[in-house]
Amino acid sequence: MTTMNDHVQELTEWFRVVNASGDGRITFKEWDTALCHANPDKVLRSRGVVMAHPQELTAPERISGAKASTPLRAGSAASLPTILTLRSAIQKVTDTIAALLQYSGLSVEEGFDEFDKDGDGFISRIDLTTSCESLELDASSAGNHSQNTSAL
Repeated sequence: MTTMNDHVQELTEWFRVVNASGDGRITFKEWDTALCHANPDKVLRSRGVVMAHPQELTAPERISGAKASTPLRAGSAASLPTILTLRSAIQKVTDTIAALLQYSGLSVEEGFDEFDKDGDGFISRIDLTTSCESLELDASSAGNHSQNTSAL
């Protein structure tokens, strides 16, 4: 069973990786880059949700030059299994956020605005945590299937 500490740790790691600039706030470009590689269908199916006409997650204008992937930051002495576990957890958070947006009929831009709780044009760690808590969003790698699926 995934603990609240595990959930917070996965969100923190996701935030660290997506925040490519390392300035402590996710820009729309970083948000868009992360979500363009999401696979929301797997998350939706795992929660018993089948979308009749799934909406592709697209920004009004896809930012050109988006990286094919967001690499883990260098400088850690993590072993290969640890790196693979982190990548898996990061992908799960990305997929879960994308599934929420798809389920809610929100574009990438609208989703960014929803997660930007203080409206400053960036998603801070506090914005991300507050959004996930208010949406009862379980983005843990284990996936709590008994959760409230009203948000997803």
